Parts: sequence; C-alpha cells; structure tokens
Amino acid sequence: MFCTSMLDVAEEFGVPSYLFFPSGAAFLGFMFHIQTLHDEEGFDAAAAAESTEAELVFPGLVRPLPGKVLPSGLLHEELAAASYRMARDFRKSKGILVNTVKELESYAVDSLSRTENPKVYPVGPILNLKPESSSESSGSEEDEVVRWLDQQSDMGGFCAEQVKEIACALEGSGHRFLWSLRRLEGGPALTPKTTDYGDVREVLPEGFVDRTTEVGRVIGWAPPSTIHQVRLIQTDNGLEFQSAGLLKYYEDNGILLQTSCINTPQQNRTAERKHRHLLETTRALRFHSGLPVHFWGNCVLTTMYLSNRLPSKLLGNWTPFEVLLGRIPPYQHLRNFGCLVYMKDTSPGLDKFVERGRPDIFVGYPASQKGYTVYEFQSRKVVTSRDVHFFADNFPYRKRQLASSTRRLPRLVPSPTTLLLPMTRLSSSLGL
Repeated sequence: MFCTSMLDVAEEFGVPSYLFFPSGAAFLGFMFHIQTLHDEEGFDAAAAAESTEAELVFPGLVRPLPGKVLPSGLLHEELAAASYRMARDFRKSKGILVNTVKELESYAVDSLSRTENPKVYPVGPILNLKPESSSESSGSEEDEVVRWLDQQSDMGGFCAEQVKEIACALEGSGHRFLWSLRRLEGGPALTPKTTDYGDVREVLPEGFVDRTTEVGRVIGWAPPSTIHQVRLIQTDNGLEFQSAGLLKYYEDNGILLQTSCINTPQQNRTAERKHRHLLETTRALRFHSGLPVHFWGNCVLTTMYLSNRLPSKLLGNWTPFEVLLGRIPPYQHLRNFGCLVYMKDTSPGLDKFVERGRPDIFVGYPASQKGYTVYEFQSRKVVTSRDVHFFADNFPYRKRQLASSTRRLPRLVPSPTTLLLPMTRLSSSLGL
C-alpha cells in the first residue's frame, strides 16, 4: 500500500500492477472521493471540519458523513497532501485487492465497481470459516492444496557458497530472521531435490549460529500452517460489532458473539489496559511538555509512535516494529516532545540579513515523511521539516504555565499588628 513508487516502475516496464489495500472498501472509496473533491472543486477539509452543519455525501457510504468527524490527518496540510497523492497513485494500478468481503460491504464494493477507478477484488480475511467433518477432511480440496505445498519443498535450494553469502548478509543487516535452510542435491535440471542438513553448522560460517542466537534461528523444512475455524468473537458493547450485516455474517458462519457486561471493563481487560496505557502516556507527554489541550491529537499520535517501538512481554520482549518489519527500530532520531526547536526558513526571496531560523515547537513524527512535525508560532500551522535544531531542555509552553500560575498566587501583605519598628524609633516615640 505504501510502496506506490513501484507502480511507476511497473508502468515504465509495461507490467500490470496490483495493489493490496489493508483497510475496507468504504475507506478506499472515501480516499478516492475526497481526492476528487480536492482536485476538481478545491475542497478544504479543515473548513468542513469547523462547520457544525456540513454533511458530505460519499458514494461508498449509505448516510452522509458529518464534516466534524473527518479523519484528523486531513486537517493538517502536509498529511492531507500525502493522502491525496497516495489516492492518485492508487489509480495507476490495474486492480486493487481489498481486505474485506462483499457480504459485509456490498454497498461500498458496488459503488467502487460503478466508477472509473481500478477494478476492486474483495479478498477478505484468509480464514477457514466452514467446519469440515473428520471423514471428509482427508480427501478435501484443502488437503490437496496443503500436500501440493509440501511437495514444493523439493523445488530448489542453495549451494554452500550461496549459503555463506546469505548468512553474512543476514548477520550484517541486524534483522531478526527465521531461515528454513535445506541441502541442494542432484536431480533433473528443472526439479532438483533438497533434504535437511544433519547439522547446519557444517555449511554456515564458523560461529554464525552462536553469534545470531538472540536475533534468529536456522531450521529445516517448515510445513505450511492451517488456519482453524473462528468459533468465538468477544467484544465490548460497541454497536460497530453488532450491526445487522455482521450479525447475519456471524450466524451464517457459526460464529458466537459474546459481549462484556455493561460497566464491566475488566471482562474486556486486554483492550481496556491498552487504552488506559495510551491515555496515561498521552497525559504524561502533555503534562511534561505543558502543551495546551488542543494538541491532544499530536500527543496521541506520538504515544502510538513510541509504543510501536517499545518492547512488549506479549511479543517475547520484541517490539511491534520488529514483528511487522523484521528489523530493530532506529532510536537515534527520537527527541523530547514539546521542546523548543529552531526550524530553518527555506522560503524563497529572503533578505540576506534576516534570521534563518524561527523558534517553534516539536509536536511529533510524520507518518509518511522522514522528518519532524513542528508547530509554527508565527503562522499557527503544523508543518514537516528535516532541518530542525533541538533544545531538548527548553519547553516554552511549560514556562508559560509556570509564569501564569505564579501571577495567580495571592500576595502576602503583613498584618499591621505584626509591624516591626527599629528599637531607636520605638524609644523616641515613647519619650524614653
């Protein structure tokens, strides 16, 4: 989805390109329509969000969408531009595989098929929702597919020199890995045979297994796993999980829906704990930086950015970043949230003797650019820049809070009954 530059490469080589869209069909239609409104009619999402009466009609949604619930990313100029650019690139593909099923989003899928957008293929979650009896499982089509996949293990391998080159590259990359390594043996040219090594150390570089024991493993043939039937879904009482379409889907596929009791969050403890963790971290960021409450969105985004780079016990002390991308996340670019920064002014036509840096506030990390998100005091806009100099111990908004709280302190006026006079003046007034 985010490697849209490969669409241009495919276009240059004349190769048809297909895109996988991990969200639903309704959101894909929303991206296409909002980009069309912006390009053809100059639509301003920020102005629509400020209007209390604005309602937007989207082809993929049954009801109008209030402007005040537009995604927060569209309210920032940089993020909105990236979203529009991404939608334009999506249109270059020959087809889009959408992570949905037509039974759930039939209205959105049908609306996409009636437009000039690329053809949409709702692939849905790859789950086996239909239970099979044990008597039928041995000769089922699924078993034939699995047996065919098992046979592909003999379709190729690497020679000793290639194995050593791959091992050196893996060790030098720093990525976590699981390597299924097999021995290449003789056989027909098009169908070589492979077998497992008795000891993989005999072909790998000396000490490779010991040096990489914390980040990876080398194994033999790993058979394909079978995904079992989903029998139970447990949620809170959110209505988004109990719509008419979903309830019919649960019934048709034999899925039992269980909900927690009202005002009993401990029954939904995993989601509630994560929600509490995000809110507590968000509050800590805001209180430490002293930012006003209208920056809460930047605080939440930064909290999610940092959480994805923190080790988790549930993941074996790996970070979500490592599990998703297979490499250790970089940390050298992290900075103190809400601190003072000076951003280089790259505006054209600047006078030679004016300052080149402006004092601003660091408010996060952009989602689609390599830089920093900065709040400009002068223009009151959130922008992205790479040329930023940080003052990690200086928090302008926190200083403002301290100054305002000091001004609100009551003034201590000494009582007349406790007024102290020098002894010489007291003696003269008494005639002593």
